[in-house]
Amino acid sequence: MRTRETGFAEVVVAPDEPVAASVPAASPAVIELEIAGKVRLRIPLTTPPTLAAAMVKALGVS
Repeated sequence: MRTRETGFAEVVVAPDEPVAASVPAASPAVIELEIAGKVRLRIPLTTPPTLAAAMVKALGVS
C-alpha cells in the first residue's frame, strides 16, 4: 500500500472467527411489588435495602 502509484489498493477485511448474532441485553433484575392492584413498584436489585424500605413505607404498605 506504500507504492507511489495512483489509484486504489484492494483491501479485504474479514473476521478471524465467524461473528455470532448479537444477543439483546437482558433487562436488569428487579423486585416488582403490586399493591392492592393499584400500584406497581419496581425496585432494582442494586437499590440499597434502606431506600427500598423507604419507598415501600412511602406508599403506606406495612
